[in-house]
This record gives sequence, structure tokens and C-alpha cells, in this order.
Amino acid sequence: LAAFGLKTWLADQPDVQPLDQWVAEHRTDFQEDGGIVFGIVSDIEGHLDNARAAARAFENYALDAILVAGDTYENEALRRNPLFPESHDNVQELVAGLRPFAALNVPIFVVQGNHEETAVFQEGLQELQSVNAAVFDISAATLDFSGVNMVGLGGYHDWRFLPRSGRLLLEEDYARAAASLRSLQEQDEPTFFITHGPPRATSPIDYVPGIGHVGDENLTSILSSNLRNLVHLHGHIH
Repeated sequence: LAAFGLKTWLADQPDVQPLDQWVAEHRTDFQEDGGIVFGIVSDIEGHLDNARAAARAFENYALDAILVAGDTYENEALRRNPLFPESHDNVQELVAGLRPFAALNVPIFVVQGNHEETAVFQEGLQELQSVNAAVFDISAATLDFSGVNMVGLGGYHDWRFLPRSGRLLLEEDYARAAASLRSLQEQDEPTFFITHGPPRATSPIDYVPGIGHVGDENLTSILSSNLRNLVHLHGHIH
């Protein structure tokens, strides 16, 4: 029975291409209409009405893709004032939060935030692929498209604000991202650098009242280098 159940479950899974293969086959898609338009989302965290409203707003644009900078569900264990304190199904909360965007039938590129447990994150994205096969985790990916590039760096730098099975950023993660950003410079195209947390700053982008600046010094170092044509997208600070 277990073998039968597993076989049936596998048969029901969507036929999803590996990310690198999908990018290779769709490398020129974004320039077909002469412009590139992205929808940007972060920190849904259970605010399903907001997610649906944002998706409705996106319908007014000919989007090429949607970029999601993490925290796709609230994880009440980490949130000071949880919306759903008795929630026990974070997979379905993730799916419900991203489903309105998946229904728009454009590619969706997601990085892991500090709220996501890795297994929950991966299971939720896999379930969404039955709605939209082009839903991808780009937490450790470099995407080279014609006219635009993306470098994902999912996770968070401070273990105190991660679940036990979250994604803690390590030196090699920063090194990979920095190397990818440098290698893309020769193309002289815009590159979107997508993280969850902000860099350490002197402005409000990483400021928490009563605590101070909480941003990631490693990101500041990367962004302070001589990189050109770089757009940094992040969430975390509401």
C-alpha cells in the first residue's frame, strides 16, 4: 500500500523543468515585446487579502515575471503579533499567499526568507507548480536572461531570527553571490540582486525602533563595491 501510494503521488506531480533548463529555453522571452516589467512582492506573512489585492493590481500590467523576496508565510513562532496563532499548516498558508500570483501565469522567482523552514518552503513551492509550472526557488541561483539578469541570495544572516530548519547565510553564500554579480558585469545589463534582509545602513531601510539598525554587513560590503547596473530588492523590514 505504501508503494502504491508513493507511485500514485509521484504520478500526480506536475512535470516541472529544472530551473537551469527552463532559463535556457526561455532566455529571450522577456524582450519579446520590447520592454521588461517585473512585479515585486515581499513579506506576505499570512496577509492573504493584501496578496489578492496585489495580484489584482498586477493584472493591469503586462508582467514578464514576479519576484518574491521571502517570508511567504507568517510562521507564528517568529512573529511578535501573529495573525493565526493557532496555525499548524504553514505549507497551505504559503500556498494560499502565493496562489493569486501563480494564477497570473507568469514566471515566479522566490527567495527564502527568515520565516521559512526549508522543508515547508520547498513543499509549498512544489504544490504551487501544479498551478503554475514556472514557480522557482532562486535562493542560490544565478539567472542569465537576454536583457536582464537575476542573482538570488535567500536566507538570513542572524540565526536568532530563524526557525531551527531555516536557511542561515554562510560565507560561501555571500562569496557565490558576489562572484555571480561580478561575472555578469561584462554583459552591461541590469542585474536584480534579490535577498530577504536589507544591508546594514544608516537610513530607515534596516531600522527597528527600540533596537536600531539590524541589516546585513556582508550585503553592505557587496553593494559598496564597484558593481554597475545593479538593482537590490529586499524585504524583511515592514
